[in-house]
Amino acid sequence: MPPKPRFEFHAAAELYFHPIRKTSSADFACRHFDTAAQAIRFAMEKLPAVSLRGVCLQVGKARFDQDGIRVLYESDAFPLSRRGRLLVDTDLLHRHNGSYELPRYYVDLRFSCRDCGRSEVWTAEQQKWWYEVCHESIHRKERRCRACRDAHRQRLAALPPGANLLGEERDRLRALAEKPPTPESLTAIEAALQSKWWSLRIVAIQTLGHWGGPDQIRQLEDLVTAGNACRQTCGKEWLRLFAEISSEKRNCDSSRASPCWASTCWAAVAADAATKALRLHALSSAGDSSATDPAQHPTHRSPHHKA
Repeated sequence: MPPKPRFEFHAAAELYFHPIRKTSSADFACRHFDTAAQAIRFAMEKLPAVSLRGVCLQVGKARFDQDGIRVLYESDAFPLSRRGRLLVDTDLLHRHNGSYELPRYYVDLRFSCRDCGRSEVWTAEQQKWWYEVCHESIHRKERRCRACRDAHRQRLAALPPGANLLGEERDRLRALAEKPPTPESLTAIEAALQSKWWSLRIVAIQTLGHWGGPDQIRQLEDLVTAGNACRQTCGKEWLRLFAEISSEKRNCDSSRASPCWASTCWAAVAADAATKALRLHALSSAGDSSATDPAQHPTHRSPHHKA
């Protein structure tokens, strides 16, 4: 077998933003770079994670998706300096995430505050605390600067009863997990699983894991199975569309996308939440103290806690 050709980091390159995944966070459709190394560093250090999912790197006739770009960025042959980064504890993250897209490193991420618009940096150290101590989902990112985060908490604390109905409903669902299930609480959880608010559905899934009865475990396993099946089915559909659009060299309108994409997004999120709930239940049953999820307790704060 002939040796695999060495990647040319100094060759000219272009970044294409896939139109299907285009969001307001991306302000370009195609951008040229003098070297592939510059393009790779721009994609990894300048683009938000959600935008990186839609980027394609082209160097000559070779193309690389987000996973390929990440491998090139983390390779020992990468010629440019990289931002400070910390190694991810993948074993720990796998215990609290059902995602198959876990990073290898935490790197400083630049973001714009959703309230004041100020540019801030979410450091690798802050991310490590957020994901590995608070056990938050790897898909949750920083959204506010420190000042706006504190102001947001003060506004929430000053709200009168009934002004934050969504937050109060989440707290009510979490309280159900502290007691054995009853017909009324089971009905409330089933209603939450059908809510239009995904945050209520997530808490309902967490409550099923806390109860941990045979029926609840079976329900969680069904969510995992359904989510994995949808990932495989619609993942192939998106790959087909990407190849079709790339060959046509034209934009794609949303009418050509898979009609089940919205439900597939939820199925994947539900599968991740159910996987985490099953793992925490298994750890709790085994007497493992690490099964406690501090992210579910609002009193667990840090100087870098994300709102």
